[in-house]
Amino acid sequence: MLSIPQTSDLQLPNLPPGTFGTPIIGEIREFAADPIAYMWDRYRRYGPIFKTHLGGPLVFVIGPEANKFVLHDRPDCFSFSQGVAPYVRIMFGDEPYSLKDGEPWRRLRQLTSPAFSPETLAFTLNTIRVAGEQRLQEWAEQPTVTCFPAIKALLFETIWVWLTGQAEDADRKQLLHNLYEAFVAVPEVRSGNLGAARDSSVKRLRRAKLEAGVQLQRQINDLIATRRNHLGQDVLSQWIQVRDKTGEGLSDKEIAAHTLLFTVAGSDATAATLTWFLYALNRHPTVKAKAQAEIDAVIGNQPFTWEHHSKLPYLSSVFKEVERVHSPAFGGTRKIVKSFEFNGYTVPAGWSLRMCTFVSHHLPEVFEHPERFDPERFAPPREEDKRTQFSLIGFGGGQRICAGKPYAMLFLMALAVNILRDYNWTVLEGQDVSPMLHNRATFIPKSKLKVMFFPRVKTQTAA
Repeated sequence: MLSIPQTSDLQLPNLPPGTFGTPIIGEIREFAADPIAYMWDRYRRYGPIFKTHLGGPLVFVIGPEANKFVLHDRPDCFSFSQGVAPYVRIMFGDEPYSLKDGEPWRRLRQLTSPAFSPETLAFTLNTIRVAGEQRLQEWAEQPTVTCFPAIKALLFETIWVWLTGQAEDADRKQLLHNLYEAFVAVPEVRSGNLGAARDSSVKRLRRAKLEAGVQLQRQINDLIATRRNHLGQDVLSQWIQVRDKTGEGLSDKEIAAHTLLFTVAGSDATAATLTWFLYALNRHPTVKAKAQAEIDAVIGNQPFTWEHHSKLPYLSSVFKEVERVHSPAFGGTRKIVKSFEFNGYTVPAGWSLRMCTFVSHHLPEVFEHPERFDPERFAPPREEDKRTQFSLIGFGGGQRICAGKPYAMLFLMALAVNILRDYNWTVLEGQDVSPMLHNRATFIPKSKLKVMFFPRVKTQTAA
């Protein structure tokens, strides 16, 4: 049964504007029909903060000022761990740092941070580059490629090697990928509560998810045991050796939980970002040509290396603009643990809060001509993201900014260099590329973007 606001909540003074909708179901139907249109409509009616009821009393906040308030100014008012969907805790248990707050979160985040050190990322870059080159050759030989699932499969393969150091054969890759797909599938149930779902198909999906999780955990536990005897340069080896200031390290249970978390977390958003990148550059050939020219001048025919990572400012700006225009993540969710005031309104403890990345990224008072795809907005002297703090939040912000951002950006830059330098592509006509909220969390094209790849023929002037 969905919760409804308590009478005492409804009588609080200065609640944000908005409506709780119809009894029991609130505004779930209106939101689910078109989340982006719903958010724009309420923002235009009510401004940067408004209330609603989506399985419980909820307040939406929009814009840089609100983002800064939540992510930086008053994190004490919010619990990240209590804000996650119930199925996430069913998937991962209570061990990962992302499901904790306060000191337990800080300790585990610090202990897992070697995964994202420059040395670790530089070591794993070769895996990303080689796997990407092989996959692109395969894609160019196919009549069409459905980008989102194809990129997601490649991402899983590279993340697995980064974490475990284990390069698998084709059969084992397929086995692990099938387990991964079963594990990350999210049932489309209205309440978002996996345990309360009664539909038989959802129950089957839940059983398959839990069984896949058990099997992945077994694979990871076996690798941890192996690494304890034979350390390597992979993330598992580093987590086995790392210690906090008291000399305590990560338990096998914590290592396994974080390996599973890092295998899954952010994979949809990263795959969606590269999918939207291909879509955007196909629509904007001038941007594509400028990015190709930068790569030809800086890298030429050399392999992409860690040193090149910071020498492609235009390509970096293109990815920022993809993050802004085609925000893959809807926006972060928090549980309100301490009542607060914002913009003249009072929001009580016990409610939930959610940000809306898409609308925040399209506010004309923050980004000039937000309807335009314009990577130059992030280059000097404009630098619109730096002009207004917390205006670009595709990876979150503040102390809980996405820990996986360094790996995600390395993957995106390496694949983009391979694609732009050696291939061209065409987005097939007649497909529906309007944003669809996949797994209730990530915006992807409805068609998942069908593309034809072919080798790039460089001009004589290219480096």
